Amino acid sequence: MMPTLSLAIHILAIHLIFLAHQIQGGQFLLRNEETEYAHVFGPGDDKYKVYFAAHTTSGGSFYGLVLTMDVYGYNLTNGQVSTTKIIISNLEGDPKSDKNAIWVGWHVYPDHYGDTSTRFFTLWTRDTYRSTGCFNMVCPGFEPTSGSGIAPGAIIDPVSDVKGAPQKLTIKMFLDRDTGDWWVHAGFNGSTAVVGRFPAKLFDTLSRKATHIGLGGVVEALFTSLVFLSTRVVEICGDLVFTQYSPIPANTLPQKYSTM
Repeated sequence: MMPTLSLAIHILAIHLIFLAHQIQGGQFLLRNEETEYAHVFGPGDDKYKVYFAAHTTSGGSFYGLVLTMDVYGYNLTNGQVSTTKIIISNLEGDPKSDKNAIWVGWHVYPDHYGDTSTRFFTLWTRDTYRSTGCFNMVCPGFEPTSGSGIAPGAIIDPVSDVKGAPQKLTIKMFLDRDTGDWWVHAGFNGSTAVVGRFPAKLFDTLSRKATHIGLGGVVEALFTSLVFLSTRVVEICGDLVFTQYSPIPANTLPQKYSTM
């Protein structure tokens, strides 16, 4: 059976992971008001709160990245979401209406899938999640590569065991500057393969470059269900880390993307 952790552990894990990044621009925020994440996950019930933690680069020009993250399972119920992801975005327009963004990572989302499996996922938007984009391939957008060993929406099994073997997901993303397509590569425990691409036609500005790269987590949970966690839980959460993160500047970008 898939090992699982409680949602309360993941909330604390998000806090612990990013507390060390605060002096570099990281942040941990309890969002009571409706935010862009309400557009992604739905406004939900007033009793549920969205927690968002991220470490985000300063504005610049980015054309790719490599990231490795641990993958875990959680016992969630409807109305709860646990997401760990990277976000590449272009914020040259109005961030309230013109944000171009791609999410890639893993999540547990019972309302969307009807189960508590941990899944690889993608998401895109070109208007700050208001009316464009979707998870995985629910709408036209992400184009999978034939024969890929993993696809958006696929179950990840096994996941990491907090007392045993880890399961590490590596994600590579590169912008083909000739076509404007963003290529996604992913795999487990050191190996990666082409998953597919986000075509340039999906975006207004992200097809030229990313201005920001973010990594972090989003958790939606019933506020009154949060409980006091023991020292042992804190020790467990210390292992929930991003083990590799490398933004790629233009002068080191590979010339070919589909064969990496």
